[in-house]
Parts: sequence; structure tokens; C-alpha cells
Amino acid sequence: MRRGTALLAGAAALLVSGALRWNTGGAAVTAQETAPDVQIDQASIGGVVVNSGDQRPEAGVWVVAQTSTLPTPFRRIVVTDDQGRFVVPDLPAGSYVLWVRGYGLKDSARVNAARGARVRLQVASAKDPREAAQIYPSGYWFSLLEPPSKEALLRKGFSGRDHWAAQIKESCGGHCHDVGGLGTRVVTGAAQWEVLFNRHRGMRGEAGGLGIELLTDRLADWTSRTWAGEVPPSPPRPVGV
Repeated sequence: MRRGTALLAGAAALLVSGALRWNTGGAAVTAQETAPDVQIDQASIGGVVVNSGDQRPEAGVWVVAQTSTLPTPFRRIVVTDDQGRFVVPDLPAGSYVLWVRGYGLKDSARVNAARGARVRLQVASAKDPREAAQIYPSGYWFSLLEPPSKEALLRKGFSGRDHWAAQIKESCGGHCHDVGGLGTRVVTGAAQWEVLFNRHRGMRGEAGGLGIELLTDRLADWTSRTWAGEVPPSPPRPVGV
């Protein structure tokens, strides 16, 4: 299973010991003796992430702790080590919900956890590559866009396919749109793209600079392929922390 690069938010000492008590969806259970202990303080939440299929530890996946009980929404994200362990450190006082995301996996169920708790989080493998790809960054989806032919682009004043691709990233993806995100992948026809461009003068101008006929044709081809099932390659797996 491949997983993408993530940032471990904070440092924590991780110790291996015997059995411990875990919270799973609010219920306490006894972990197997091989389950690793995690040292935490009263302002942290720690634990382990395992695959619900075979109970193996999940390394290199994101653990998200979030709360809406503070004056502003708060979220802290860490990544599991090579034994599936994690610590979310230095959390402000509040009630937290934890969940897991990782490449090759489905997003896990949300689990309530208080500061100072140790939790065992269960996450399931995706059933197929298409389900796994739903959480890929927009850039991975956008990489499936096929530029027009070089000949067509030369007639429009572009030096080639790389030049046009760089321009669409700068004009559309770089300014205000998450090109490759789900909201852009559901528009599956050239006529639909044309309607969208016509709704805003600025968008129409950007599209015109790229050759609107070429652009709508290529976008329609891209979204019809991705909506029909084509998915980008899996992102690389991070090194365990």
C-alpha cells in the first residue's frame, strides 16, 4: 500500500510495553500484548492505527484531531510511525474527534477522544483503485489532462504542449480554482464547460487566452475519462517517523 508525504506535527517519546487499555468509539477494550504503548501527557492524545481487515499496524497514515469547541475551528494532523503509533501533542482544552486518512484506505469513522486518552483507531482498505483515488490531491487528478496536439497549439501561438500545460496551470489552477478537485471533475461535457466560462467575464478571458475550443475539448475529455473510472497513479509512500 502506498501513502503520500505527511508532516508529523510535534515530537513525542514513544515507548514499547505490554498490554494497555484503548478507547474504540467510546468503548474500552484490552489490546493484545503485542500492541505498543505510547507515552502521552494530559494535553495529548496518542494511540495506534490498525487495519480492520487483518489488524496490522498502518504506517505513514494521517491522524486528524479536530474540534469545534474552541472560538475558532481547530485541527491538528500527525502521521503514524512504522508501527502505526501516533501522538497528537499540545492540544488546547476541548472535546476532540479523531479520524484517519491514508493512501490506499477509506477515510475512517470519527471517534470521540478526550485529551490524555489512548485510542486504537480502525481503518479499512479501499475496495478498488477508484475508491482509493478519491482522496488523492487535485494535482494528481489534474495530471491526467491530455493537452491538445502540438500542431493545434502552434496554430494558436503556443510553442508546444508543455507551454500550454504551464499556461493552464497558471491561468486556471494557480489563481482561484482547485483544478482536479471533485468540483471540477463532475463537469463532463464541453457544453457544460462553455456555460461555466460564460458565467464570469474573467473566466471567459482566461479560457480565451488558452484557446477556448481547445480548452473545452480537452477538459471534457479529461473529466469524462476520470468520471468513467480512470484514476491517477498512487502517490509515493512516506518514510516512517
